[in-house]
Amino acid sequence: MNGNTKPIKYRAVCNVCHRISYAPPLDIPIIGQGDAQIEQYIMGSLVGHLQSEHPEAWGLVASNIKEIGAFLACAMFELQDPAIQGRLNLLRYALHTATRKVRISDGTILDRLARAGFTTEEIERIGPVMRDMRDALTEEGQYKPEGVKDSNLVTV
Repeated sequence: MNGNTKPIKYRAVCNVCHRISYAPPLDIPIIGQGDAQIEQYIMGSLVGHLQSEHPEAWGLVASNIKEIGAFLACAMFELQDPAIQGRLNLLRYALHTATRKVRISDGTILDRLARAGFTTEEIERIGPVMRDMRDALTEEGQYKPEGVKDSNLVTV
């Protein structure tokens, strides 16, 4: 860094109160190998903010941490109990839904088909197939697991 260059800082915005904080870039190690700087940022800054400013949100996060830990432990076993399998499936679905990066609306599907040059008649035939494929991949509509209600995973 020369005298004219400002150090890079990345912004973090709280999804609850929209408070903005800045931190330098972190060197993310291989998953499972701890790093004191990253741990201090996540546990000190981010978790600390939730604990002090949003205890109700932190309570939900803490309960989710227990659920996710149990899910990961159970994933190491072949479990036959349908009650456990059902609970794990609901948690897996909630995690999948909360962490899904891409969301594709019906309108997006129709727009993409039109821009690809399909005729109205073709879109009427292909559109439902595309929506069904999207629902299967995202586990929505008829593919949503039985017993799913609104997730209590924190996705503010």
